[in-house]
Amino acid sequence: FNGKRIREYTGRSIGLSIEPNKADNNQKRLELLLELKLALSIQLKQGKYPITNEVPDIPKSTPTKQVNYTILESLDKALSKKLRLKLSERYKTDLKDVHAQFKSFLPLDELTKRYDELTIERIEDFLMKFSSSSSYYMKKRSDLAILLSTASKLNNCRSIARDTQTMRGNAVLHKAYEKNKMRKLLSYLKTTDEHLYLCCLFTYGCWLRPHVEVLSLAKRHFYNDCTEIHLSGEENKSGKIRIVYVPEYVRTAIEPILNEIDSQDNIFTQDTSTLNRFYFTTKWKRLRKQLINDKLIEQDQTIYSFRHTAAVEVYKKTKDIYLLQRLMGHSSITVTQRYLRSLGQVDISEFMNHSPTL
Repeated sequence: FNGKRIREYTGRSIGLSIEPNKADNNQKRLELLLELKLALSIQLKQGKYPITNEVPDIPKSTPTKQVNYTILESLDKALSKKLRLKLSERYKTDLKDVHAQFKSFLPLDELTKRYDELTIERIEDFLMKFSSSSSYYMKKRSDLAILLSTASKLNNCRSIARDTQTMRGNAVLHKAYEKNKMRKLLSYLKTTDEHLYLCCLFTYGCWLRPHVEVLSLAKRHFYNDCTEIHLSGEENKSGKIRIVYVPEYVRTAIEPILNEIDSQDNIFTQDTSTLNRFYFTTKWKRLRKQLINDKLIEQDQTIYSFRHTAAVEVYKKTKDIYLLQRLMGHSSITVTQRYLRSLGQVDISEFMNHSPTL
């Protein structure tokens, strides 16, 4: 709009109370999204977007008083408030990390200033510490924005965190493996690094995401003679209960470990603790140069490439995107569509079979 990209999540900009994200179910959410889309289209055509001159009558009331906690008080109160909510442990850990890092970054004389004296420039100075990659920068920016948004509400003022500079990079393509090369790679990992081998096996054979779902696997997650893995909504990215099949080649690898550990024990630590979430990333990075030199992987192949390889294989066999959505554990079919497009899975025969005739 006027040369700028604008995201609309509600109908507030056009004076309508349409809030799809507050819907009770996916069907209702989709209906509200379509309603919002239509309403926005009408307002745009009529030149009434956004509504700026129409101010609704608001009953006179006592003006909202600005609280003005210090920056330090605001950060601590905001974190405490977020930690009381029902959030995933990873989400809470991310907020704790950025909270500690931002407090460490600001000197004491700044921390004791009023919260409304915090500037965009200082926030951006902090974020530049994480500019080694666009994804790292944007993740840290998102975490800090969540914290500062809560802090701003506590001080009855507008949050400026989202006004900071963004950093966009090119999407990383986790190129799928050729089946023969993948077998050679797995054979190499099996003799070189057992943990990394198991991670890749679960990522490929069971569709699990390596850095959260595989990392947190415990004996209690395996059911029905080790043929199924059950994950709660808090234990996987989709937020829904997820059940995946465990193929025989994965069972052969994991059963000896499960026979030696207790129900609550993690399959990698073999006790109740969980490894650092960067554990597999670090191991892969250490091996990556050797794997490339030995021509076991290509430059754009990663641990996630095992999951992508499985996705490509099933889609080519079935052409069933809804089945693939369930197998991958995607929250919506839109995610699966983007996933396939990013992998370049466009079958020209589909176009040929459905092209118009003359």
